[in-house]
Amino acid sequence: MAAKETLKKDDLPVMRNTIRRMKTHDGYTDAIGQDLDIIGSDTALPDKPTIKAKATMNDVEISFTKKGLDGVNVYGRLKGVATWTFLARDTNSPYNDSRSLATAGVPETREYMCIGVISDAEVGQASDIVTVVFGG
Repeated sequence: MAAKETLKKDDLPVMRNTIRRMKTHDGYTDAIGQDLDIIGSDTALPDKPTIKAKATMNDVEISFTKKGLDGVNVYGRLKGVATWTFLARDTNSPYNDSRSLATAGVPETREYMCIGVISDAEVGQASDIVTVVFGG
């Protein structure tokens, strides 16, 4: 019994998060979900968060709507880079990205997205990707 509870506590949240991420991937289809046997109940997930980005003199301001979520995980990357960097979990809009420019004095195009969070787990679909030019 203790082993089962340990699995529930430690492994199940990781597995659920992985499956949630798979289902939000561009290449995911219901047929793939059926093949992997990861089609769940018809329980509705919350709407995906909406975000806007605005460059200021010192940072990029990311405003978001939670739409019934506890908060959002904010991710960013330079345009053209494949991997996303986790920036923060935030429960109140806006989030301010105050990272320095990769090369001082050279403006860069940054992309941002958010994924909703309920009870410390990412849920639902990722927001649309927003782009902003930040000059530092």
